[in-house]
Amino acid sequence: METIIGIACKDHVIVAASAQANHSIIQIKDTEDKLHAVDSNKILATAGEAGDRVQFTDYVSRNLVLNATRQGRSNTAASAAHFIRWQLANSIRSRSPYQVFCLLAAYDNPLPELKRLNETKGENKPDGSGAYLWYMDYLGTMQQVPFATHGYGGTFCMAILDRYYKEDMTEDESKALMQKCIDEVKKRIVINNSKFCVKIINKDGIKVLPQME
Repeated sequence: METIIGIACKDHVIVAASAQANHSIIQIKDTEDKLHAVDSNKILATAGEAGDRVQFTDYVSRNLVLNATRQGRSNTAASAAHFIRWQLANSIRSRSPYQVFCLLAAYDNPLPELKRLNETKGENKPDGSGAYLWYMDYLGTMQQVPFATHGYGGTFCMAILDRYYKEDMTEDESKALMQKCIDEVKKRIVINNSKFCVKIINKDGIKVLPQME
């Protein structure tokens, strides 16, 4: 019954998640933040069973911090995405799999050692810097994408994103596109998704925006 939306542009990523916390047919509150800051330049947006969502997010974020401490530098977007996907893939083979759907939004700062490695490969981002969005589901599916959604509301957003998305959008343009998606979700779906937590991540870090309604 939840909806999460992510849009990755050239220099930032904007993510939104419905702020409702529900139990069966009962709404518990409408201020739930499902956009968890894994570190200063990564946001993990999650949807799914409330207990699984909280436990999985906490487990993943703490292990990524541990890994960064051991390495002496922060995890790249790709390494964080592969770690999360690995945890989901292992979980589905256990007796108590996590019912969690994820979007990982991240902004990587330049890595000189990666630039030297990729310069000869013709990479668009040879030093690894830039904005990234990764799609993952509870089955362990993973793909880097320009935009993505999870939940019933996402069904109505994909056509809008496909029509209006541009990689070089400014932050104001991406916020306007996100508002257009949220308006469509509220209009089309009978399940209450009236309030959304919204955050932007760029080279300066994570910025919390006012709730969109």
